[in-house]
Amino acid sequence: MPRVRRVPRVHRGWPRGAVMHLLTGQDFFNDGFGRGDAFDEASAELAWFELKDRVEAELAERQRDCGGTYPILRPWGWWQFQLAEQRDFSLSEAEQLARLGLFHEVPIHDGSNNGKLVR
Repeated sequence: MPRVRRVPRVHRGWPRGAVMHLLTGQDFFNDGFGRGDAFDEASAELAWFELKDRVEAELAERQRDCGGTYPILRPWGWWQFQLAEQRDFSLSEAEQLARLGLFHEVPIHDGSNNGKLVR
Protein backbone atom coordinates (compact mmCIF):
# COMPACT_ATOMS: atom_id res chain seq x y z
CA MET A 1 0.00 0.00 0.00
CA PRO A 2 1.40 3.46 -0.87
CA ARG A 3 2.56 5.57 1.98
CA VAL A 4 0.82 8.92 2.45
CA ARG A 5 3.42 11.65 2.52
CA ARG A 6 2.54 14.55 4.79
CA VAL A 7 3.89 17.94 3.83
CA PRO A 8 4.89 19.63 7.07
CA ARG A 9 4.87 23.37 7.57
CA VAL A 10 8.39 24.73 7.36
CA HIS A 11 9.42 26.05 10.77
CA ARG A 12 10.88 29.30 9.44
CA GLY A 13 7.98 30.21 7.22
CA TRP A 14 5.78 28.57 4.66
CA PRO A 15 6.74 26.05 1.98
CA ARG A 16 8.40 27.52 -1.13
CA GLY A 17 5.36 26.86 -3.29
CA ALA A 18 2.80 28.18 -0.79
CA VAL A 19 1.95 31.33 -2.75
CA MET A 20 1.51 29.44 -6.03
CA HIS A 21 -0.57 26.74 -4.32
CA LEU A 22 -2.85 29.39 -2.79
CA LEU A 23 -3.10 31.18 -6.13
CA THR A 24 -3.90 28.21 -8.36
CA GLY A 25 -4.94 25.40 -6.02
CA GLN A 26 -2.28 23.17 -7.56
CA ASP A 27 0.89 21.77 -6.04
CA PHE A 28 2.68 21.19 -9.34
CA PHE A 29 6.17 20.64 -7.93
CA ASN A 30 5.16 19.18 -4.55
CA ASP A 31 6.53 22.25 -2.80
CA GLY A 32 3.21 23.57 -1.46
CA PHE A 33 0.74 21.94 0.90
CA GLY A 34 0.57 18.51 -0.73
CA ARG A 35 -1.88 16.76 -3.03
CA GLY A 36 -4.77 14.38 -2.54
CA ASP A 37 -4.71 12.62 0.82
CA ALA A 38 -1.46 14.40 1.70
CA PHE A 39 -3.02 17.89 1.37
CA ASP A 40 -2.50 19.81 4.62
CA GLU A 41 -5.67 21.91 4.68
CA ALA A 42 -5.06 23.36 8.15
CA SER A 43 -1.66 24.77 7.16
CA ALA A 44 -3.00 26.02 3.84
CA GLU A 45 -5.81 27.89 5.62
CA LEU A 46 -3.41 29.47 8.10
CA ALA A 47 -1.11 30.42 5.24
CA TRP A 48 -3.97 31.99 3.28
CA PHE A 49 -4.75 34.48 6.02
CA GLU A 50 -1.06 35.27 6.49
CA LEU A 51 -0.04 35.36 2.80
CA LYS A 52 -3.17 36.62 1.02
CA ASP A 53 -1.61 40.01 0.21
CA ARG A 54 1.37 38.27 -1.43
CA VAL A 55 -0.97 35.91 -3.31
CA GLU A 56 -3.07 38.83 -4.56
CA ALA A 57 0.11 40.69 -5.57
CA GLU A 58 1.21 37.63 -7.57
CA LEU A 59 -2.23 37.48 -9.21
CA ALA A 60 -2.04 41.18 -10.11
CA GLU A 61 1.42 40.73 -11.60
CA ARG A 62 0.21 37.83 -13.75
CA GLN A 63 -2.85 39.81 -14.85
CA ARG A 64 -0.64 42.76 -15.78
CA ASP A 65 1.85 40.55 -17.65
CA CYS A 66 -1.00 38.91 -19.60
CA GLY A 67 -2.51 42.24 -20.57
CA GLY A 68 -5.54 41.66 -18.37
CA THR A 69 -6.35 38.28 -19.93
CA TYR A 70 -5.17 36.06 -17.05
CA PRO A 71 -8.05 33.63 -16.48
CA ILE A 72 -8.23 33.95 -12.68
CA LEU A 73 -10.11 36.85 -11.04
CA ARG A 74 -9.82 35.62 -7.43
CA PRO A 75 -7.16 33.26 -6.05
CA TRP A 76 -8.02 29.66 -5.20
CA GLY A 77 -7.32 30.34 -1.50
CA TRP A 78 -9.98 33.04 -1.45
CA TRP A 79 -12.60 30.65 -2.84
CA GLN A 80 -11.45 27.86 -0.53
CA PHE A 81 -10.96 29.63 2.80
CA GLN A 82 -12.58 33.05 2.73
CA LEU A 83 -15.88 32.51 0.93
CA ALA A 84 -18.58 30.26 2.35
CA GLU A 85 -19.58 29.06 -1.14
CA GLN A 86 -17.32 26.79 -3.18
CA ARG A 87 -16.32 27.72 -6.72
CA ASP A 88 -18.98 26.59 -9.23
CA PHE A 89 -17.13 25.60 -12.40
CA SER A 90 -20.36 25.42 -14.41
CA LEU A 91 -20.30 29.23 -14.35
CA SER A 92 -17.54 31.61 -15.29
CA GLU A 93 -15.79 33.14 -12.33
CA ALA A 94 -17.19 36.58 -13.22
CA GLU A 95 -20.74 35.16 -13.42
CA GLN A 96 -20.44 33.51 -10.03
CA LEU A 97 -19.00 36.64 -8.44
CA ALA A 98 -21.78 38.73 -9.98
CA ARG A 99 -24.43 36.28 -8.75
CA LEU A 100 -22.98 36.54 -5.26
CA GLY A 101 -22.93 40.33 -5.53
CA LEU A 102 -19.14 40.34 -5.14
CA PHE A 103 -17.94 41.27 -8.62
CA HIS A 104 -17.40 44.90 -7.54
CA GLU A 105 -15.11 43.61 -4.76
CA VAL A 106 -12.56 42.05 -7.11
CA PRO A 107 -9.40 43.89 -6.12
CA ILE A 108 -7.08 45.53 -8.56
CA HIS A 109 -3.71 45.17 -6.90
CA ASP A 110 -0.80 47.48 -7.67
CA GLY A 111 1.51 44.43 -7.96
CA SER A 112 3.97 45.61 -5.34
CA ASN A 113 4.84 43.69 -2.22
CA ASN A 114 3.33 46.31 0.07
CA GLY A 115 -0.17 44.96 -0.52
CA LYS A 116 -1.84 48.20 -1.67
CA LEU A 117 -5.10 47.79 -3.52
CA VAL A 118 -5.97 50.25 -6.24
CA ARG A 119 -9.66 50.90 -6.92
